[in-house]
Amino acid sequence: MYSEIYRKFTECAVEKCGLRKDRAQHIVAAVSGGADSVCMLMLLIEYYGRDRLACAHFNHKIRGAESERDAHFVETLANRLHVKFFCGEGDVPQYAKTHAIGVEEAARMLRYAFLRKLAADIGANTRIAVAHNRNDRMETILHNIARGTAIDGLKGIEYHKNDIIRPILDLSRKETEEICAHYGIQPIYDSTNKDNRYTRNKIRNEVLPYLKGVFGKNFEEHLLNLSKSATVDSAYLNLSARDAYQKICKVTTKPFHKIILDRAQYKKLHEALQKRLVRYILSNVKDRDGNRIFPEFTGIYSDMIERVCAMADQSLPGKVLELPSGVLCVTEYESLIFLHKSLLEERRSENISPDHFEVEEKVLSNEEILLQIKKKSSKEEIFDADVLSKKFGADFQIEFRRNREGDHFIPFGSPGGKSLRKFFIDRKIGRLERDFIIVAAIGAEVLWIPEIRRSGIAPIDKNTTRVIILRHISQTEVYE
Repeated sequence: MYSEIYRKFTECAVEKCGLRKDRAQHIVAAVSGGADSVCMLMLLIEYYGRDRLACAHFNHKIRGAESERDAHFVETLANRLHVKFFCGEGDVPQYAKTHAIGVEEAARMLRYAFLRKLAADIGANTRIAVAHNRNDRMETILHNIARGTAIDGLKGIEYHKNDIIRPILDLSRKETEEICAHYGIQPIYDSTNKDNRYTRNKIRNEVLPYLKGVFGKNFEEHLLNLSKSATVDSAYLNLSARDAYQKICKVTTKPFHKIILDRAQYKKLHEALQKRLVRYILSNVKDRDGNRIFPEFTGIYSDMIERVCAMADQSLPGKVLELPSGVLCVTEYESLIFLHKSLLEERRSENISPDHFEVEEKVLSNEEILLQIKKKSSKEEIFDADVLSKKFGADFQIEFRRNREGDHFIPFGSPGGKSLRKFFIDRKIGRLERDFIIVAAIGAEVLWIPEIRRSGIAPIDKNTTRVIILRHISQTEVYE
């Protein structure tokens, strides 16, 4: 029996998790002290050796004396096996309370944070091995179905994902217990596994046994075959979504990080690809610190995707959909814009630094004026100073500021003026953009919108001798 289990383990670890003896990899084995993690540790030692293996335990501080017992058990086992041991701890109940999340989620977040920091400290080529098994995979599929999953949730637990590997995912819980018995190790038991207040325990202890009783012993195989099919289909859809993202989405950083989806092109896609593309977009939305809100698609549920897809059919610009974790989806003319609300809150509170703008007055000859006009960039504009004095008074003050309600603008080359808001609408500049656009103005009269358009006020002509030069030195510094 041992040889067959070991064969299944090596097949899973090598072919599906990418583990090789000949690769210069280090492995952090997450060991709780239960049968699954002890089995994984023993099989990793058998296959990989001890030199590049570390045994890591995280004390969740949930079960009092039991938690301390578990930590002591794993440390003693690691020492007996001559494997390097590392222990972390965290107050899971307090973390869950502080962050308004469930205890299970809090435990997972703190545990993985500890494991990833340890792996980073060990070295760049370090993988984290966790002891999910065949039963865990089935429980996860049922859990995902109950929560309203799309096709990705039917995959269940994956063999590897980035720095995480699951080398015993093909072993049953019964087989992990047999490996422990083979090595003469009595693993510890977590008393909370009987507590059916936890959703996963309820699935394990009640739901799965019931379904097996109703549908027979082949139910597990059918469920796992569904997982395999979903994995293949999902991989294809992911590739297609990534290709669509590159073709019909644009990512900009000015005035803030946002993802712009071309709605017309989006509507041409098949519904399945539309949903997968929305999912891919959401996974790439970043907050003000540059962190992805839903890394690795975590936290993106089917109802969120359905709500975004419905937004794509909205015809009016400026409609805002707020999704969990502060992600915003906004309709803007032909586009759908995705961003995090922290960016808007941050930018709206920012003052305009005078260090980024210059107002220079010069007396120039006609030749010098022509040369100045010829060499000016989109971040520079020139006005007739005498005309400005005549129109606004000798003591006029030019101010660089954010645009305001009531601003007036006479676009250069146009016969008349209009409200700045109307100009933005005509140019199809969305409401999100408008809040951050900087103008050069005298009172409510806008002279220049840097890098967009100047007004028709005070143009240079052959009679000009005194000029006002406005410069926008660094837009990047202003916005970023």
